[in-house]
Amino acid sequence: MSLKILAVIVGLVFYSGVSLAECILPENPYGERPFKLNLSESECALVRYTGGHIVTISVNYPDMKIVSPRIFDRALITFRLLYVPGVLRNQGGSIAGKKPISVIGGVELYDFGSSFIRRFLGADGSPVLVVDGPYTYIATRLFNNDIQVLYQYSLVNGDLMVIDDFALDFLKKIIRK
Repeated sequence: MSLKILAVIVGLVFYSGVSLAECILPENPYGERPFKLNLSESECALVRYTGGHIVTISVNYPDMKIVSPRIFDRALITFRLLYVPGVLRNQGGSIAGKKPISVIGGVELYDFGSSFIRRFLGADGSPVLVVDGPYTYIATRLFNNDIQVLYQYSLVNGDLMVIDDFALDFLKKIIRK
């Protein structure tokens, strides 16, 4: 047996369970291109996609393990991904013309009566808007200038910029261009 064949066999035995494959979600009826994700087959099976506009992925924080959906806890972050055309890329429309009631550490706080919206620039320079819900934060941002990302996580994880950095790292890891 040649050394090359032996190396291939050893590689397949040791790496067969951890290799990443391309997880392609088919084009949807609305004409957007398909999502191409760098995920293993078992991870791809956990992605929720029903043929519409939105892809949903539940992820453990901080290890980035893709998991089945569950009730929010300190470790769960749920991502919803949507391709958006250029005309819908206004990330600050809800706060346009408003003045923040405070700015702390680069995070602007806007009062909307029964809730607050926080705005800051992510590490990639994209604006991030975060709304507090009763039990979770809901953040929205653009990724790669054409994917609207909404991610939801527990109020326990209150460092918005740290969670956004995690979100960016996760998206860079899984999104194929």
